[in-house]
Formats: sequence, C-alpha cells, structure tokens
Amino acid sequence: TAWYVVALALDPENRELYDEALAQLNEFIERGVFDEDPAAGRALTAHARRLLTERATRFPSSPAPVSLAQIEFLAAMVELHSGHPDGARQHFLASLEAGPLNEVLREFGTFETRLGNAEPAAELLRRALDRTLGESLEVNVQRAGLLQELGNAFHVAGNEAQAQRMYRQALDLYDAALPQLSEQGVGFVQSRRGVLLDTLGSREQARIAFLAAVEASPLEREIYMVPMMHLTTATPDLPLMRELYRRALLNLGLAPEWKVYFALWTQFVALRAGEPAGEEVDAVLERFARHTPWYGRLAAFGAGTLDGPGLVAAATTAGQRAEAHFYVAVRQTAAGDTGAA
Repeated sequence: TAWYVVALALDPENRELYDEALAQLNEFIERGVFDEDPAAGRALTAHARRLLTERATRFPSSPAPVSLAQIEFLAAMVELHSGHPDGARQHFLASLEAGPLNEVLREFGTFETRLGNAEPAAELLRRALDRTLGESLEVNVQRAGLLQELGNAFHVAGNEAQAQRMYRQALDLYDAALPQLSEQGVGFVQSRRGVLLDTLGSREQARIAFLAAVEASPLEREIYMVPMMHLTTATPDLPLMRELYRRALLNLGLAPEWKVYFALWTQFVALRAGEPAGEEVDAVLERFARHTPWYGRLAAFGAGTLDGPGLVAAATTAGQRAEAHFYVAVRQTAAGDTGAA
C-alpha cells in the first residue's frame, strides 16, 4: 500500500495505476475481513476511500473498478467479524447510501435478525428479494436463500405462520433447482434443504438431504458445517451428528481448530441427548487439549481438564470471549442450569 502511495505521487495522472491500487486494496480488505483485530482492515478501507475520492476528482467521467458501496460493505464486514456491531451497522448504512447492493441488503438483514431486530431485518431482506429478478437457476437459488433468511426474521418476530410460509417457499425453489445443479451445487442446496426440512418438522427427509449433501460434496467443509451447526441447537439427533462428524474426519483435511469445533458441537448434541459423545470425539479433544493455541484451550474444556472460569480467563479477544461464554453455557444447559446458561 505504501508503494502505491509513492507511485501515485510520482505519476498522479495515471488512471490505470489508480485502478490497480484500488483493486489491490479491495483484495487486501477482503482477505482481512475475518481477522479479529480490525486495525489493518480499518486502515486499508480508509486508504481506499481516499484513493477513490482522488480518482473521482482527476477522472470524473471514468467509472472506477471498485465502488464506494463495495468498500463500505467490506468495512462493515471487518467491524462485524471483530465484534463491533455498532461500527458494522454504520458502514452497512454508508454502503446502502452509496448504492444498494443485493449482497449488502442480505448481509445487513441477516445481521439485524441475529441481533433480534426483526422489523428492519425483514425490510432489508424484502428489498433484496425485490431486486433479485429473473427466472434463471442462479436467481432462484439466491431467492431461496433470501426467503430462508426472511423466514428467520419472522421467527425472531414471533410470527411463526409467516416464517413457515417463507420456509416452504424457499424449499419449493430449492426443490425445483435440484435437477439442474452440478455436484457442488447439489451439496450446497441439499445442506440448506436439510435445515429447512428439519425446521418444518420433516426430520427423516432432513436426514436424507444432509447425507445427500455430503455424498455430493464430500471435500467441502461448509457442507458439513451447515448441518452440524444446525443440529447443535435443533432437536438432538446424535446418530446423524456422529455420522457427519465421522465423515468429516474421513474426507476432509481439517485444520486442528476445525477438528476441535466439530468435536465440541458433537459433544454438545450428545450432552443434550443424555448420552456419551463417543470415543472419536473424546480422543480428538484429549489430543488437542495439550496444544497451546486458543483451540487447545477449547479442547481442554471439552476434555474436562479446564473448567469454565479457566476457559473464560484464557480468552484474550472479543471473539474468544464470545466462544468461551458460549461453550460454558452449553455445558450449563446440558447440566440443566438454564439460569446460569
């Protein structure tokens, strides 16, 4: 970034250089979106805004390769993933003011749903739906995802009848899309069909969909994550959770932290079902409990060698503290101490 500043100072009338710098900055920000420390992301987005303003001044009739709406959206995601919801909302609003993008409307709507703000969430998601036009396969899959998120917003609002209606509309679109999809697309859609089917009470059909997703895309981590995250808080189905966990370990070159997360989620389902998690889960947690990074502290908690206060004390960032409190709450829930949880 510093070299681009020097280069533009030497050659300020070079439009291609501005475009290259903006495109590169945009890529740098995208890479840092999931960092818990937002400092670098904030610095890069501030610099990108400044370059965009300078470019617009020098070349007012030429559209830039990156828009202000895109930069503000990435700035929102930087704040969101570093645990700063107020900052994220500010940048989401700035992005929409610069130009409404469907991706921003959806992410902003989902963000508001998760904070319990159902009314603004539903409005944002409706706007995204109104802008998602056409009858192509891609459009219908996008509309299904938006309807599913809209259903979640209605669920948060306590309007179960409307939530169920949105879920069924989303399921209908996914069902219609299935015969036209590639294997990777089948995995994506089946994993989301499974969530919808389980939410609508069709548990056996949901199980079939989740396993079909894994069969179609056995090497994609997200295909396991979607059902396992759902099953963590849905009605316990320990046999299905164990099967997904077993297949994930067999098929994926999982990084240590993901082996720990998948093991903890499976353990949670087992605790809620009142059964042991199983040797595979116990072995992974005991193995990684000796590791020093944060996932090692989580593994130690799962293995029973670190207690709840110790896990919370070991956390050093907002994200780690959020995870620590969540997993302690999981244990308390399973023990029946819902007030503490």
